[in-house]
Amino acid sequence: MCIRDRYMGNISDADSILETGCGCGYLGVETLRRRKPSATLQLTDISEGMLIRARRKMELIKSSQSGILTLHDLYAASKDVDPSKESPECDIPELNVSLRIDDNQEMKTVKSESLDVYLSNFTLHIVPDSLKMIKEIYRVLKPGGRFGVSITGRRVNNEFMMSFSDAAIEKGQPPLFGMKIFALAENIEGTRKMFEDAGFVNIQNWYEFIPFGIRSTADLDKYMGPPWIAATDEAVKSDIMAFVKDRLGKIIYEEHRPIGLESALFVGQKPAA
Repeated sequence: MCIRDRYMGNISDADSILETGCGCGYLGVETLRRRKPSATLQLTDISEGMLIRARRKMELIKSSQSGILTLHDLYAASKDVDPSKESPECDIPELNVSLRIDDNQEMKTVKSESLDVYLSNFTLHIVPDSLKMIKEIYRVLKPGGRFGVSITGRRVNNEFMMSFSDAAIEKGQPPLFGMKIFALAENIEGTRKMFEDAGFVNIQNWYEFIPFGIRSTADLDKYMGPPWIAATDEAVKSDIMAFVKDRLGKIIYEEHRPIGLESALFVGQKPAA
């Protein structure tokens, strides 16, 4: 079971659901599968390109008789995005879905105390003001409403991410990740306190590691490009991949540990009236 499944919990009783920072829409696809058909789902993102990708997936589900998308469908929906030619925002009444451009830290499209469930996947750690986003979560939830938030985990357990970033630095390229993205998980008690200070109760938090299924260095070839390698020069890209394969190869062949992603997860509730 993947990260997004676990922290969502039981949302089948929710009438209104919001996912902020929806990105390409993968969590939105899963939310559609789990919610009751009459529940409203709003997806927001600050990026027009990302929201277009999410919109395409929702429209594919609408047109699909089974409502199930293949991996080919999901990947195809993310290609060749041009915000000048497609509108990211739309309503899909057949699915009770709406997509809007919005900022997690100050949402203009969401009314106060209007939501049963708030979801956010790998967003809290990259916004400029994490506390401001947490306060917005509190504002938009109804009394008794629930939230589920995941963030990037600790550096020490995210060797996959760090190997690409360290390789870029080694080859004179900009680092892929600033250290800020790990700060919330590495001070998990401090992050929990931000939720508590905002007024949330019944908070639970934990770390979770998800293996990628990488069993050989050859499996790493699929990551030879954005977002993991930003360089466009083929020689530099080749050098970066050699660095990554050398570092991660030791983990695979000598330490016999899985390669994957650690996240930190938080769930909680706004007090009932």
